[in-house]
Amino acid sequence: MSKELAGLLDLHVAWRRVKLDIANRVFIGHPYSISLVESDLEDWLQSRLSSIAKDAYAPSPMFVCDVPKENGLIRPGSHLSYTDRLVYAACVGACFGAIHHTLKWSQGEIDFSYMLAIDAKNPDWTRDRFVGWKEFDQKSVAQIEAGAPYTVLTDIAAFYENIDIGFLISDLRAIGAPPEAVDQLSACLNKWAQIPNRGIPQGQTPSDILAKLYFNNIDKNLRNMGYVHLRYVDDIRVFCGSLVQAKQLLIDLSQLLRRRGLNLQSAKTDILPANDAKVKIESVTSALRAVRTQFIAEVVETSGAGDPYISLSEADDILEKSPDETPIEIIQKAYQDYFVADGNVFNKSLFRFLLRRLAKQEDTFAGDHSFALLELHPEETQTILSYLRSVFPMEYLEPPIIQLIRSGRIVYYYQLYQILDWFYQYCARPSEDLVDLFREICFDAKFPRYVRTTCRAFLANHGTNADLERIAAMYDYTADPSERVEIICSIRRLEKGRRNALFSRVESDGEMNRRAVKWVRSQ
Repeated sequence: MSKELAGLLDLHVAWRRVKLDIANRVFIGHPYSISLVESDLEDWLQSRLSSIAKDAYAPSPMFVCDVPKENGLIRPGSHLSYTDRLVYAACVGACFGAIHHTLKWSQGEIDFSYMLAIDAKNPDWTRDRFVGWKEFDQKSVAQIEAGAPYTVLTDIAAFYENIDIGFLISDLRAIGAPPEAVDQLSACLNKWAQIPNRGIPQGQTPSDILAKLYFNNIDKNLRNMGYVHLRYVDDIRVFCGSLVQAKQLLIDLSQLLRRRGLNLQSAKTDILPANDAKVKIESVTSALRAVRTQFIAEVVETSGAGDPYISLSEADDILEKSPDETPIEIIQKAYQDYFVADGNVFNKSLFRFLLRRLAKQEDTFAGDHSFALLELHPEETQTILSYLRSVFPMEYLEPPIIQLIRSGRIVYYYQLYQILDWFYQYCARPSEDLVDLFREICFDAKFPRYVRTTCRAFLANHGTNADLERIAAMYDYTADPSERVEIICSIRRLEKGRRNALFSRVESDGEMNRRAVKWVRSQ
């Protein structure tokens, strides 16, 4: 069986897919793993394939970090080992032809989330998700304008966390997916489940594809029952001919979901008349659209480009060529009106749009206000930090961010990780205060492993020899093989005699140890 599974898996394509997720999807990045893997990629892939063929592969436990969402809520961010990510992508890849054939009917017609590539053999197995969301909105409005008097807007409570693994595996078998790959997926998903037989990892494209398959029978049943609906992941819109039909839809949909262990989220479920539904659907993008239109018009008028139908990217190109003629006032006014002034609901799409425009022009207008939002809207941390780095020098940003962290007002460890990882990536000449902060967190066991990993990598670049000695001493106090590899990579600046003495003692402790020692010596 294991030899048959090994023969099914294309680990080269799977690694390419894993790297795409690392760049764009995963919640936690690792400072050394890609370098260690790609120091001899062929050997690493062959070793994993050999392990599978010998039935020696077993999935490791999944780690979950709590990622902040809007309104103080959190979602479980999944973190898998690189070998587990590879096997997961490879097994779903082996099933992808059958999944693609099964889901083809709904892509861009009913289901607009992570739409599958047109060619099932394309290594980039999904299309641009932002295009999908735009089409989801456009077709929703078109359905309303075509005469649907009522629209049901709803979504599912904790969709990925509540997927029944047994049902999902049954779905894969029913579509003729390769049994060996399905069996391995069953073993992996059950190992990673936080609740027995329930939930698939979030932040992984293979999970997005499996979730689409899991919902396929619900989509088909809604269509066969005569309903007209559109869906983006767990966001569902159903267009009904009467109020009675809308009420019946909620009964039917609740029953279809219940059979698969899912439930509607009552707080996000509405039956709306046509005009109200249209306003609600467009409310997320209407402000963005208005600002974008005015922005382009101002660029055309100021630059003399003469074409009122240029795209947003073309407008940005014009601004970069003539920054002194930038109509920045329109962006500043929009930010003031929608975010500084009282009474507006926070619109994350507009917020991100405006900060990107301000960042492109290195305009500090939103500096103080956006910094304050790190506390109020922790889910926007990445957007805010990216803007701040574009408009202020790091030495200006260090003191207030250090003060914010020390104040205890950063309550989410994941947000702390985002800030520390941002410093690790972009701060070339840290102050002593910043190094002290990283040092305190690095050696404090109350912080999660992924936070301390980033601090260790930072100290590897900016710490003292005493810090590196302290990191090296941690090797014998952890039994975690991956943490031992991190320690090896983090002491590359340690005095060579001390460093090499440790390397000679630990190099034979495992394959990744040998890779880490070889990588350090090559630096």
